Amino acid sequence: MQRFVDGDSDYLQWAHHYPSGSAVNCTRNPSPSYLKLHRATCGTITGTPANSGV
Repeated sequence: MQRFVDGDSDYLQWAHHYPSGSAVNCTRNPSPSYLKLHRATCGTITGTPANSGV
């Protein structure tokens, strides 16, 4: 498991190398009330919108 804190460029590089990976998005201090599972390449967390601005 790899943890990224304030490391967007590191995460994007990881996602490029592991596109079939999964990522958990959470607050800085993880809480059961906010844990979101995403595909590594999900536009929500890579900054690439699914609709590409449409």
